[in-house]
Amino acid sequence: MPRYIIFLISVIIIFPLLICEKVNLNSIENLNQGNIYVIGHGGAGFPSIIPFNAIPTNSASAFKQAIIEYKADGVELDIHMTKDFDFVLYHDKTLDTKTDKSGYVEDFTIKDLSETQYQLGFPYDLFQSEMIIGLDSAMKLFKSFQNFPILQIDIRHYAENKSPERNVIWEKKLADKLLVKLNGFDLDSSKVKIISISKNLCLYFLNNTSFPVSYEIKNLEEFDWVIKNKIKSVTINAKILTTEFSAKAHENGVEVIAFGSKSRSGNLDLIKKNPDQIQTDNLNALNNLLKRQ
Repeated sequence: MPRYIIFLISVIIIFPLLICEKVNLNSIENLNQGNIYVIGHGGAGFPSIIPFNAIPTNSASAFKQAIIEYKADGVELDIHMTKDFDFVLYHDKTLDTKTDKSGYVEDFTIKDLSETQYQLGFPYDLFQSEMIIGLDSAMKLFKSFQNFPILQIDIRHYAENKSPERNVIWEKKLADKLLVKLNGFDLDSSKVKIISISKNLCLYFLNNTSFPVSYEIKNLEEFDWVIKNKIKSVTINAKILTTEFSAKAHENGVEVIAFGSKSRSGNLDLIKKNPDQIQTDNLNALNNLLKRQ
């Protein structure tokens, strides 16, 4: 039999099996007795063609869809500090990528950005007219839900057009202003987690607030630093997370928050690595795999 015929037969037989592959939920080993918290990445995830999603990340509609429609346990949100020391929700490093403005969030005041519309390009803009929202508006929205969701606040503070020394000063100012802002919202600290890729920021929040902190590790070797500094949560990209790392983290009482899952297969692969929480870009797929719907 020709090799290409054998190949085609193999694809016909194996591909459907891969698509239908399921996870054994009873085999999940984590700090939540096998339960994985479902977190909407930036709300309902990043805009995409398949599955089609035209809603901008960090927008009001993205959060509503995640919590109301998909019943996520919580959402991840990205914050930047403005020129006048307020906060807006926005993912990218610069405004050039998703709006008609150019530059960094910190170059504008909260008033400058309050009516800035997202521009995602064709075909997304045919289906959306979302605006950038401030942290005040976001908190008002979260408090309007029947149950206040888990919030994972990912801090964005590094400007590539500024010196490293200036960025260190800015992140300290951001930390002080953010703590004042969060304390003013009268939040349940168990529902809010601060995430940062900056070791200095993580240590500052760890020592100055009751809000739990999660360090976003860039490589597995950084786990020694996490243990040394008694940080109880790590945020990690799906590309570098392994089952062995999750086991090591759990042995040390460290929570694992995984992100970077978009497809059904990507979410399935993450579940098998035993995280405690998954920030997903495909809430529908993750819910189905976890049999939540």
